[in-house]
Amino acid sequence: MTCSGPNKNLEDEGCNVCAPGYEVDDIGDCYKCEGFVLEGSCKPCKSACKTCDGPTVFVDSGFGCLECADGYYQGEGNACLKCDANCDTCEKDSTLCTSCGDGGSLNGKLECVCDEGYLTTAVGKCVKCHDSCATCDAEAPDECTECGENRSLSDGKCICSEGWLLNERTKECVECSG
Repeated sequence: MTCSGPNKNLEDEGCNVCAPGYEVDDIGDCYKCEGFVLEGSCKPCKSACKTCDGPTVFVDSGFGCLECADGYYQGEGNACLKCDANCDTCEKDSTLCTSCGDGGSLNGKLECVCDEGYLTTAVGKCVKCHDSCATCDAEAPDECTECGENRSLSDGKCICSEGWLLNERTKECVECSG
């Protein structure tokens, strides 16, 4: 007898297996395994894999990632390898970005470059300086190194210069009047 249909375990008709990629639950219904089935139990894929057909990411074992998770690309031997820090997704190589993280945009070479107003950290992420800063240290974006017009630097923060007040609505320094 052949079992058919992934959604129902046909044990009462002589079958006690589910279709490939499905597993039987405690009440006898089949459900889709989000990883892979090994010895009748659903096992998760490694975190680098979006979908897999086995417990390892190496092709010579006969198992591996079928599709890599975001932030990884399919390398040699079916291994999912990490994209560069500034790539949200990449393909064929860690530096060939297909999408960028916050504050980054793709250039013509499939590289992520930081947008205007963003700086590159030591690990390649794009960060935005605090709104009050003209410039900042990429590793500490809330610590200003320079201030914009009508602002003064005080302990790493840009405050309104003497004779100026912060407009709470616009967050701009406005000159005091009279």
